[in-house]
Amino acid sequence: MGFQQHGVAGHNVEVPVVDFAKWRTGSSREEKQKIASELANACQTVGFVYVINHLIPHDLLDDAFTWSRKLFNLKQEEKMLAPHPPGHVVHRGYSWPGLEKVSNSMGDENDPDLAKKLRQVSDIKESYEIGSDNYPDQPNVWLPDHVLPGFRDFMTGFYWKSWENAKMILKAMAIGIGLDDEDYFLRYHSGHENQLRLLHYPPVPAVENPNKEGEFIDAKPRQHAIVLNIGDLLQRWSNGKTFKGRAVARMRPFI
Repeated sequence: MGFQQHGVAGHNVEVPVVDFAKWRTGSSREEKQKIASELANACQTVGFVYVINHLIPHDLLDDAFTWSRKLFNLKQEEKMLAPHPPGHVVHRGYSWPGLEKVSNSMGDENDPDLAKKLRQVSDIKESYEIGSDNYPDQPNVWLPDHVLPGFRDFMTGFYWKSWENAKMILKAMAIGIGLDDEDYFLRYHSGHENQLRLLHYPPVPAVENPNKEGEFIDAKPRQHAIVLNIGDLLQRWSNGKTFKGRAVARMRPFI
């Protein structure tokens, strides 16, 4: 496991880099255990990790960013042809700047007044959310084909390729936390309930210093690496013993 290191306020913040190059069908249990342990340790101590040599080809990632830029470079009235549905149940389609509000950030769950104020602040990002076309609870909202020809076909394929990679990571996570069955988490995931979210933020890549809440450091993008961020779910699944309840390191997304 490597690290991308930054010095902040007297602390060295190490950003773990986990290499999955040796994780292949036929890999020995020892090789898998080493990678899995590195992944679990990164999630336990920092909360997020760069994953390299994963299953998504570099050229496919490059194409995904190209399509994302094409999407967000469309005229606003064109993007609004696939609007996010009203309400908070279905999360699909295009969300314009200001639709979402800032909330649940910087520890606001223990400060109701701060949470109320943040929910009054409009978010500056725009996004587009995609999922399985065979998941009726979250029906996709696609742009008309003539607006961005090829977008739907590419993103559908990219969604399922990303799921193949997610299955590998779920297997590694199971081994890393000490489960005998590497397929344990896969029994609870079909791939249909996932979400692919394209995001367009101002260029402010940063991560919160795990040694000092509220202080951010640069988190430089690593080409073709995947940023894995741990949230609350694994903390619940491990009964609060394995993963932190909230990622210590929070990343400001970038494109």
